[in-house]
Amino acid sequence: MKKHFLSVLSLLLIITMVLGGCGGTSSTNTPEAANTPAAANTPAAATTPAANTPAAATTPAAPNYKKQVVIGSESPITSLDPQTASISAHHRMSSQTMRSLCYQNEVTGEVEPSLALSWEWLDDVTIEYKLREDAYFHNGEQMKASDVLFTMERARDGAATASTTGLITAIEAPDDFTVRMTLKAPNLDWNYQMARRPYSILSEKAVTEDPVDGVKIGTGPYYVEEWVLNDYVLLKRFDNYYGGATATEEIKIRYIPEASARVIALQNGEIDLAYNVSGIEAEHVKNDPNCELITFDTMLEFYLGFNCKKEKGANELLRQACAMAINREDIIIGAKEGFAAPATIWWGFDTYAFNPDTVTYQYDLEKAKALMVEAGYAGGVDLSLTLTGADGVAIGQILQSQLKAIGVNLIINEVDGAAIHSETTEGLHEALIWRRSHGFSADSVRDNIYSGRSSNRAHYSNPVVDKLFDDAMSEFDVDKRLSMYHEIQQILADEIPLIPLYYSQEHIGVNKNIGGIQIVSDVVDLCDIFVTEN
Repeated sequence: MKKHFLSVLSLLLIITMVLGGCGGTSSTNTPEAANTPAAANTPAAATTPAANTPAAATTPAAPNYKKQVVIGSESPITSLDPQTASISAHHRMSSQTMRSLCYQNEVTGEVEPSLALSWEWLDDVTIEYKLREDAYFHNGEQMKASDVLFTMERARDGAATASTTGLITAIEAPDDFTVRMTLKAPNLDWNYQMARRPYSILSEKAVTEDPVDGVKIGTGPYYVEEWVLNDYVLLKRFDNYYGGATATEEIKIRYIPEASARVIALQNGEIDLAYNVSGIEAEHVKNDPNCELITFDTMLEFYLGFNCKKEKGANELLRQACAMAINREDIIIGAKEGFAAPATIWWGFDTYAFNPDTVTYQYDLEKAKALMVEAGYAGGVDLSLTLTGADGVAIGQILQSQLKAIGVNLIINEVDGAAIHSETTEGLHEALIWRRSHGFSADSVRDNIYSGRSSNRAHYSNPVVDKLFDDAMSEFDVDKRLSMYHEIQQILADEIPLIPLYYSQEHIGVNKNIGGIQIVSDVVDLCDIFVTEN
């Protein structure tokens, strides 16, 4: 038996910027708290003595932190339930309010302790977790093994979680701080799954007493004070957080759908951080002396997907023809002002087993036209394209022009964020523009491809691919495992249910006073965010 005790690394990129700021607001309904934050948990001072002043003669004043930090989000928070929420805006918020058994270090890719301090594989299919005893829920209840069992049992009924929790054949709690799970088969990526937001540990007491509002009770550094649908979510500091209290008392996440409106709000001092700043608006942020622009590469992969259960989407030759008629460079320039990297494989470039040697379809209009004839569409075809948001619209319009050259008439169906989830999950669409944020684990690709998964918006089903995923997950031989994942990539490149377009480069606009932002890949962690005041 091999026992894992993993140390928490502090290798994340911490972006700290300090100048001036403005005041905040207050709120009520404070949950039970058992302690007061120690000084050691407060972020380092934002100012230092002048270089020519003797250190012994001057003690710098402690920084004043703005009480409330305001964030502008491009998407609304439509659910507080981590087992059903599935878009970036939800995950950003739950990263501040929830904690899981494990945590994936985004620098090393390794899984580290969170609510579980350690774990031990008792055999190939049985894992035992030892829980921390200093974790409390926002309702004041101590987190115990019974809460873990409750969370996993509840997740068996979730559309986004049932496929994973269905792999558990038995789960028990030998004592209040020990959880033992038995799986159907060996799973080398199991803790990567347990580190994901949908498996955040819920309070059995809170959810049982109030199934609607109880799901917002977590063990993170902030708790949900107020939620107004399609408007804002107000988070308040949880002083009994096991990791220590934060410098910021409140975080308000405002829904501001237009990128230009978010940037104007940032420049006017109404918000302190604006997500998803467009390339055009990025210049305004860069040129504003009171703002900073943070730019970073991501594994957020945008794609054109086909509904393989519909007649047109099921036509592999049509899919191949479209793949050969798409010019990615034009899309990147037209939709992202050049701030992206071409994607030709449905896999994250830093995801385990990424194979750059995968053979993919190259741009060739003449071959694409020949494939259209072979596909039975010599006279052309209408194809409904469901999309959402500014990126989706921009991509759709460019694809509309490109695919017209081979006789594919894209009919754009623009919907809101909630509708694209419901319509594509139910399979009402013919094609869609969407994206996926890949993780380091190869099994993170499974949800978009595996038969029957709710995130499989292509409704693609290939028993060979499913079996390769299953076999690779339990294969201890590294070479064999890599070979299986490489075969999956080649099959997806050949059958092309999803046509990869680009990996996005993201921009965040911030007030210069801000600090404590942690960014690695496309993970933005604001748990330690603060704004200093003059």
